Amino acid sequence: MMQLLRKIVRKLKLLALFTSIFLVAIALAGLIYEQVSRKLVINEFQPDGDFVIINSHKMHYLKKGKSKPTVVFESGLDPGGHLPWFKVQDACSEFATTISYDRSGVLWSERGHSPKTASAISEELSLLLAKTECAKPYIIVAHSLAGLFTRNFIVQNKESVQGVIFVDVSHPEQDERKTKEFREISKPISPWIIRSASALGILRLFYNKAYPGTEKEDAINQTVHALFYNGVSTFLEEQDSMKTFLAESRTYQDFDSIPLRIITGYSPNRYSEIKNEKLRAEFFNYKMELQHDLLNLSSQSSQICANESGHYVQLEQPEIIVDQIRELIKLKN
Repeated sequence: MMQLLRKIVRKLKLLALFTSIFLVAIALAGLIYEQVSRKLVINEFQPDGDFVIINSHKMHYLKKGKSKPTVVFESGLDPGGHLPWFKVQDACSEFATTISYDRSGVLWSERGHSPKTASAISEELSLLLAKTECAKPYIIVAHSLAGLFTRNFIVQNKESVQGVIFVDVSHPEQDERKTKEFREISKPISPWIIRSASALGILRLFYNKAYPGTEKEDAINQTVHALFYNGVSTFLEEQDSMKTFLAESRTYQDFDSIPLRIITGYSPNRYSEIKNEKLRAEFFNYKMELQHDLLNLSSQSSQICANESGHYVQLEQPEIIVDQIRELIKLKN
């Protein structure tokens, strides 16, 4: 009996050894695959705009159009940087100056040394607009997380801001108003998992999800898929800075009479990933209450529901945002 047990133990040890060797070999193959892929894509996917030096590091921006005012696009927590605005920016550049950009450390912009705070992002945006000679006044168009850190810029530059469009943006009290169930379904993926998946080539091999309102072969998807590794650290850093952004945004609650448009993705298919119908309905109502509450930021505010869109209205129904930008320009003329 003892001899049999020893044989079983030896076999188990051999199995464990071979399994470890196999897993190490797979990981090593993934690392090599990812590093080779990065060298190949860096030349294939070139920046579509220009660069300017902001606080000693290069920042990438795309400026189009020549007419006043200047429409400034600010993305949320997004590895695509300025890219999700391409439909709206192309349309608006026909009647206004437009500028979109990659925040520090995102896509083609260097990280630099500025902290990930609303005040630092506001400062860099101010420098960017000055150095790229974007004429005042500005119409600020912000998506998602950008609805928190653009408040700083808007309040501190009220005399230069002609209008604001918040596209499905975050709310300063979104965490406090979440129930325990909501916290569970909106919990972010572990940074360790994302870093590992990127380093081992897993994201490059298996993650091919397209942005809403686009096809997989569209340039935005091809570029983000190829270059996600370049900004993964910043993506996680900004995600980790969420509490800072939420806290800072609470100090900027008054836009006075700056015209404000709240555009909300209102598709009935939104949050379809939540299988529990009751919980999905509650989560939908929770989001809509937060969006409606944003109207209190300005005495001249209104809400527009994008009935065929989820979170990315700028890609699913870009015409709604374009129309609102036109309306804000008309208000001044």
